[in-house]
Amino acid sequence: MRPGISLPCIVGAWIVACAPMPRTAPRGPAPVPAPPTTTETATLRLTAVCAGADAPTSLAIALTFESAGAPVFGLADRVQGAAGMTELVDRIEATDERGPLGLVRQQAGGDLRLVASRAVQGSVTLRWRARSVAASERGALFGLRHDATGVGGHGAHFLILPEDPRSRRIRVVWGPTDCAGEVRGMSSYGEEAAEFTGTLAQLGLASFFAGRPTRVGIDRGDLHVRSAWFGAPAFDPVDAAAWASRAYAAERAFFADEDPGPYAIFVRVVDEMGARGKGTGHPTSFLASIGPATAWDLDFRTRVAHEMLHRWIGLGVRFAGPDGTHFWFTEGFTVHYARALMLRAGLMTPDEFAADLERTTAMYHANEHITAANDEIRAHFWDDESFATLPYVRGSLYAAELDADIRRASHGARSLDDVMRALHRRSLTAPINEFGLRELSVLVFRELVAQELGEAGVQRFTAVILDGELAAPAADAFGPCFRRVARATAPFQLGFDEPRSLAERRVHGVVVGSAAARAGLQDGDELVAFESPRLRSDRPAVITVTRAGGPKEIRWLPARTGPKVAGYAWVRAPGVPDDRCASPWSLPG
Repeated sequence: MRPGISLPCIVGAWIVACAPMPRTAPRGPAPVPAPPTTTETATLRLTAVCAGADAPTSLAIALTFESAGAPVFGLADRVQGAAGMTELVDRIEATDERGPLGLVRQQAGGDLRLVASRAVQGSVTLRWRARSVAASERGALFGLRHDATGVGGHGAHFLILPEDPRSRRIRVVWGPTDCAGEVRGMSSYGEEAAEFTGTLAQLGLASFFAGRPTRVGIDRGDLHVRSAWFGAPAFDPVDAAAWASRAYAAERAFFADEDPGPYAIFVRVVDEMGARGKGTGHPTSFLASIGPATAWDLDFRTRVAHEMLHRWIGLGVRFAGPDGTHFWFTEGFTVHYARALMLRAGLMTPDEFAADLERTTAMYHANEHITAANDEIRAHFWDDESFATLPYVRGSLYAAELDADIRRASHGARSLDDVMRALHRRSLTAPINEFGLRELSVLVFRELVAQELGEAGVQRFTAVILDGELAAPAADAFGPCFRRVARATAPFQLGFDEPRSLAERRVHGVVVGSAAARAGLQDGDELVAFESPRLRSDRPAVITVTRAGGPKEIRWLPARTGPKVAGYAWVRAPGVPDDRCASPWSLPG
């Protein structure tokens, strides 16, 4: 167990940490007022189906709701970069109080669209089967996946939902299963049956699981964190859940969030992830897909903190527009604050902070699109990993720059924390979009920056975030424990077509003259395994291919030949004790 983490005890079916944990900040108002009261209702019923197997391999789903006119239903084929979602749903039928309801199937660009053949009488029920992909096979990381411990995934990948913006009281229930033994249903809204008020589109943001996972519960005062671990992680879920609950408490305290509702963590093991991990957030939960070799290390702990922080940054505070004006805030500011809050809470050491910051700066300077405009990022985010990564690293370094500038301008009296809390307060009364998320205009951010730094601050925001000028945090932007040093970085070049090669399990697109080609990688090599350097040119790419009937490992540094890019990094300042690092950062300059 880690220092300061309570030993667990058993309460019912949950492993529960029972010792109290002190709060670190004053309490405040609940983050989001309840949507308007509504008399309309809807029920989503999910049933885990084993069909003779030892564990569920699909879900039988029924959605019942009141409707006027002829409803239109839809499911995107491509969700979060993964295609093929519409191929995994079948046995679709609809009924209302008159009986069977015909559906006209329309396929537009691969997406599924179903139009009722007549007006509905009373309530309508849409039924379908959502088939799962085995965790041992390749598939959508957050789609419906199954293994011996259960089945589940992110709703947007398998829920066929109506185009209906009205708010309702929505029930999520689990039907009786044909599986042997206990199979428990759970979702972002709670265990077994749950209710919430919102739009049907909100169901697409939630996660739904059924099975027999390792379940860990943390209850300390009004803090309630539930986690379900599917598959066999390479670490102890009890220790991980205890750490996650402390991280969630620190984030909750920062925003003075006193909402006592439970927060859910779903983690599942899928073979294709290897030693990596990825997550997707929801206001009351997050889902992580990890590999069988994923360690409970700095990288994954930071990812857990990041995904939980989306409750407030990205889902709680969000700017209107395509994906929140494209991720510089929802992801970049989350990177910055996940790191900062973990350091302040004692959940990250100063050396770990420096290592995580070094990773950010290395990925920033190695990115071949480092000066791309925000509109370019929006256009290529889902089909190019270097574009997809850029708002994370650029946004986080801009946040650090902005924080240091505010501290300097106010002589240490104010910081970016004040801006974030002001955004949080304003978001409580912001308009609600179709997914139940409150959205601010980005003009609110510009206004708050202008209050702190004047028009020059707004112009700097435009230059860095919208136009792609390089972010340049002050040398002491991260406080007295860290100092900036010059560091040249080689531009990243993997040297082969990773998406196609992984999809077809055969190497394609080896770049002539690249480090990959010089290391011996060849087009047509049968791909056995690949560990990505994650857009870092100073970390080796490792691929295993089949040669002469046996495995062959090939390693190379994925750096483009030519001059390096002048950049910077932060290292620990000598002679500064650790206890000065976790306190609020000193005034830059």
